Amino acid sequence: MTKSRFDDDVRGKPYLANLLKRSTKKITLDDLFKKAKLSRVDFTKQLDFEIKQKMIVERDGQFEAV
Repeated sequence: MTKSRFDDDVRGKPYLANLLKRSTKKITLDDLFKKAKLSRVDFTKQLDFEIKQKMIVERDGQFEAV
């Protein structure tokens, strides 16, 4: 893992949402995890943060950037 949820480009920002927006196809949760380059704990906490902040929504098991 090369990133941390405390990195300037991640903390408090729509880091995962931006990865979703840049994807040209639907992306699975596992693919998003791999692209994020965060530890599983940091990924889970960042995903939770972005969902609570309404940066990401889940629809029918798929995650989408808002």
